[in-house]
Amino acid sequence: MGELQEIPIAPPPGVVKNDSLRVIEGRWSDTLNARFVKRLPQKIGGWIKAFATPTSGVPRALHAWRDRSFNAYMAVGTYRKLYVYDTAQAQNDITPYRATGTFANNPLQVFIGTPTVRVTHVGHGGSVGDTVEIAGATAVGGITPNGVFLIDTVIDNDHYTYTFTSNATSNATGGGAAVTYKYEVPVGVELGAFGYGWGVGGWGLGTWGTARSSSTVAIEPRIWSLDHFGIYLLAAYNGGSLYYFDPTQAQPWPRALIASADPGLPTNIRAMFVTPERFVFALCDGMQVKWPSQGTYDDWTPTSTNTANIRTLAEGTKLVGGAVLSEFVSLVWSDAALYRFQYTGATYVYRSGEHT
Repeated sequence: MGELQEIPIAPPPGVVKNDSLRVIEGRWSDTLNARFVKRLPQKIGGWIKAFATPTSGVPRALHAWRDRSFNAYMAVGTYRKLYVYDTAQAQNDITPYRATGTFANNPLQVFIGTPTVRVTHVGHGGSVGDTVEIAGATAVGGITPNGVFLIDTVIDNDHYTYTFTSNATSNATGGGAAVTYKYEVPVGVELGAFGYGWGVGGWGLGTWGTARSSSTVAIEPRIWSLDHFGIYLLAAYNGGSLYYFDPTQAQPWPRALIASADPGLPTNIRAMFVTPERFVFALCDGMQVKWPSQGTYDDWTPTSTNTANIRTLAEGTKLVGGAVLSEFVSLVWSDAALYRFQYTGATYVYRSGEHT
């Protein structure tokens, strides 16, 4: 018996996926993490980290867009923060502030041997886990408690505490007359959950002080809706209002701003998107779809001279989301039905029809 001879096999580059193995005999049928270089397959290198700084919270929404100079940006929303990554892939915190201002005189109280700072601010509106930026404070009790902090405890409507980076050396109250505050929008919930606290369920269903074992009260996770309106980023979180951000501003970038001072601006948005007809659709509580005048994001109050409008849908208990289907056609869905919004350009702008 003669010696077996090796037969060279030289399949051409490329993967053929739309024929059977017998038909494509002599061709590559499948690859994984490979590319072709000089007609030969070569493994692709491993993953590398694109961004050095991690986000605060898991990203739940992403949106990429460009400005008029074709600079690319990416917005990222988590349950705690709103970020924009610039052309150098640097992370920029643009989380909106809900309130800024100056405290009354000497609003800070510290306690010997602890890093706890007690803040007096009448009607502060904060919750545990919210972010507050304190600046302008003078030394009090051996520390100067300026910086960015999370609210640790809410004592009452007028007082809360945060933790500084070092312990006070004495009991003291102070800070001076120029202590400023910046409160970020309220922190959301990272994962959905059911509420089991006071008021859940009907009266008399359990014994006093006993936690409920079941609930129909859903606590929704924080989800951002992100879209662009020309060069501007528009952002809204479920339960909040509409904010905008201009990436052509000089860096370091300021925070995103409330979109309008118009009293008609929605404050209970569940989802948001922009249509090709340059309308901002805000899907709100109460099954309401609101949009400002065409070509604007700040003219929300309907008048006889603009195209702002409010449409209340009937089928369902809450609006869930929306998206552009095609030019002149957008979709809005509730927890029970799907609605098609057909742009007409007439008095009521859109004709909406239900498709269950």
